[in-house]
Amino acid sequence: MELQNPQGQTINRGDAAALSPALFGRVGEAPPQPALAKTGLDRGSLRPVMVMHSHGLGGIERHVLTLMLALARAGHDPHFAGPRDSWIGEQLSRAGLPQVHVPMMAMYDFRSTFRLCSYLRRIDADLVHGHAMRGTRYAVWAGSWAGITAVGSAHSTVKGPWLRGARSIFPVSAAVADSLIASGYHTQIHGPLYPGIQDPGLPAPELRCRLRQQLGLGPDERILGMVGRFVAKKGHGVAVDALHRLRDLPVRLVLVGDDRTAHGAAVHAQVQALELQSRVVFLGQRDDATTLCSTFDVFLQPSTREPLGLSLLEASALERPIVAAAVDGIPEIVLDGQTGLLVPPNDSGSLAAAVGRLLADPDFAARLGQAARRYYLSRFTDDAMVERMLAAYRGALAG
Repeated sequence: MELQNPQGQTINRGDAAALSPALFGRVGEAPPQPALAKTGLDRGSLRPVMVMHSHGLGGIERHVLTLMLALARAGHDPHFAGPRDSWIGEQLSRAGLPQVHVPMMAMYDFRSTFRLCSYLRRIDADLVHGHAMRGTRYAVWAGSWAGITAVGSAHSTVKGPWLRGARSIFPVSAAVADSLIASGYHTQIHGPLYPGIQDPGLPAPELRCRLRQQLGLGPDERILGMVGRFVAKKGHGVAVDALHRLRDLPVRLVLVGDDRTAHGAAVHAQVQALELQSRVVFLGQRDDATTLCSTFDVFLQPSTREPLGLSLLEASALERPIVAAAVDGIPEIVLDGQTGLLVPPNDSGSLAAAVGRLLADPDFAARLGQAARRYYLSRFTDDAMVERMLAAYRGALAG
């Protein structure tokens, strides 16, 4: 099949030359952005297309899903472009939100770019919003071809050239914004644009008791909990070491997340080596992770790298006392001594000491949890997130 690229050159979709810089633009080279045309701003609603490459479940996936659902509730028409054979693809199908399968194989997939460009034109999209480096890379390519404004969300402090070319970049935290500035992104940054979550409300005490019984947890046991992917940067090993230091207390550690990974195997081995099998509960990936979080007496986030942390927002909304590592964007959610306690990363001794402090003073722990919920309600709800995002969209469309 013969096609023409934006430079008017005839190309073949199956030709390896389609991967050349002449077609896609060199890494770090900003393509021309489209002139402002009549958009959804004139209609009173917007039709943004979220672009993300994902086959797993993590904070970015949950953020994109929450953003799309909140935009739809607010009367807008969000679409998704990415692999449909994924967790988020399944969730969007259940929610009835429109999507198109765009596999985005590595960073130079011409067919995916062409498919995304065609979709943007067909649905008359107002704006294309890439998430993370790969999503933004394809959003910029397809947006430039289709004549549609492209923006991108930066979800990591990892630096790279793939965000260049977006009209605006939305860092999810001030820590991410600082990382972008250090990498040479200056004029494009808008934000930080903090993610938000829908308020889960506070569960009834009876529900907490019933859940603890279902998990086989005794009424006198104190529960430390973590929710997240089993990757080394989340610090599961530090939490296990801290539990070992608290071996004289009636404490158990509940880990929620898919532990069928290399890191998960290492954590299982660590638990066996420390003979903590009876005190560590691996629950695997759960759809009711937020509900399970309500059973925790202390929520742990001993990450070594964390741009922000949606699980921290969920714990805050549920009034859970938090002990977390003081890295990256975590201190933007956990205000030390006010909405939780911060400890140095990779320091199981400090983590154990902070947990012990909360368990020994339940009134102090309760005050931290209550303050955390108030802080969540003040700036991290899904409604607040949508207001921030719509203002950023309008700014990008206005040039």
